[in-house]
Amino acid sequence: MNKVLRVIVILVVVLVLLVAAAAFILPRVIDPNNYRDEIAALVKDKTGRDLTIAGDIGWSVFPWLAVELGETRLSNAEGFGPEPFAQVNAAEIRVKLLPLLRKEVQMSTVVLDGLQVNLARDASGRSNWDDLVPEASEAPASEPAEAAGGPPIAALAIGGVQVHDARLVWDDRQGGTRQQIDQLNFELGAIGGGEPVDLSLALVVTGGQPELRSEVRLIGEISLSEALDLIEVRDLNVSLAAQGEQLPGGALNAALSAQLELDRNQQTLSLKE
Repeated sequence: MNKVLRVIVILVVVLVLLVAAAAFILPRVIDPNNYRDEIAALVKDKTGRDLTIAGDIGWSVFPWLAVELGETRLSNAEGFGPEPFAQVNAAEIRVKLLPLLRKEVQMSTVVLDGLQVNLARDASGRSNWDDLVPEASEAPASEPAEAAGGPPIAALAIGGVQVHDARLVWDDRQGGTRQQIDQLNFELGAIGGGEPVDLSLALVVTGGQPELRSEVRLIGEISLSEALDLIEVRDLNVSLAAQGEQLPGGALNAALSAQLELDRNQQTLSLKE
C-alpha cells in the first residue's frame, strides 16, 4: 500500500511540475501577436468584417487563463461609413484555470477601457448589425440545455466589471434621430458570492432637435437571486442635470432616492421611496 501511495504522490508532483512549467514557458515561447493575421482572417471568414488589432495581445495560462488586448477595431457593415462598428482601447479578461476543471467559472474584474459602439439604421430600415445576427430560420432546433451548450456551469463568480470612458451612438437615419452616450463609466462589484453588489454609473446623453444634453449619475446596491429572476436595487440614488432650449429656464436638475425590485416571474417592477 505504501508503494502505491508513493507512486501516486510522485505522479501528482510530476503533473503539477509539468503544469507549472508549461504555464511558465508557453507565454514566453508562443507570442499571440504573431497570429494577428490568422485571427483577422477567421473573423473575416465568419462575419465578413475586418478586425484590426493595433495594440499588443498579452496572455497567461496559470493560475489565470488571461487575455489582454490593446487597441482593437471591428469594421462597420457595408454602406454605413468608415467609422468602426466597435472598438476598444484596452480590454482585460482573466479566468482561473483550475476551477474550470470543476465546471466553475471564477473571473477577475473584467475591464473595458475606451469602448465605442456605433449602432445605426439606414433609410430602408437595415441595421449595421443585421449581418452579425443569424436569421431566425437558420437557428437550430431546440435541444436539451446540456447538449446545446455543453456541460452546465456549476458556479459563476466575477470579481467585478469596470467600463471606463465608453461611447455608444444610435444613428437612426430612417427616423431622422441621433442619440449619443459619452463619458460612460460603469462599475459593478464582485458577483457570485450571494452578497449585495455595489453599483455605480455615470454618463452624458445628447440628442434631439433642438439638442438636449443630460448628465446622469447613479449609485446603489444590487442583489441578484441565484436564478436571476429577482433583481433588487437598494439605496438607489439618481441625479439628473439637463440643459436644452426646450426646458423651462433652459435647465433641469432632479434627484431620486428609492428602492427598486424587478420580479421577472411576476413580470412586475416596483419602486419605493
